[in-house]
Amino acid sequence: MEFDEFMAVYRALRELVIRAEGGGVEEARRQLGLLAEGIGDPPGRERAVGQIEMLAGQVESVLSVSAGWSPEMKEAARLMDVADFDSGTVEQRMAMVAVVRRQVWEIADRAGEDSARIRGLTRGLDSVERALEEGPPWLDSSRDGR
Repeated sequence: MEFDEFMAVYRALRELVIRAEGGGVEEARRQLGLLAEGIGDPPGRERAVGQIEMLAGQVESVLSVSAGWSPEMKEAARLMDVADFDSGTVEQRMAMVAVVRRQVWEIADRAGEDSARIRGLTRGLDSVERALEEGPPWLDSSRDGR
């Protein structure tokens, strides 16, 4: 198994645990641990173990932060959270950004008072697009004056 494949399963299980309001977190950790053992490269396996260790905290954080959100805001935030912008070709990843942006705006269109805040979630997608088009900013030596 590759780390990217692990992360796809991780995101799906994290979403299930969030939807269950934290229920099943230990079972998800157990399943993810079994998957992590199958990751071939040691750095990927270590990253997977780190993700597993953070799962309960991430779920708790999402649940506490989102407690006062509208159902539409929760839906949009979860959509952004489970979207996979890391797998596939640059073109496929750019297409994913476009799909998620469109879906978030559709949610915002039916959100009423919360629509502007929901649309604001897509500002982070601008950074994802820029990194895909230009490469990660930390690799650009022109930005630090060199």
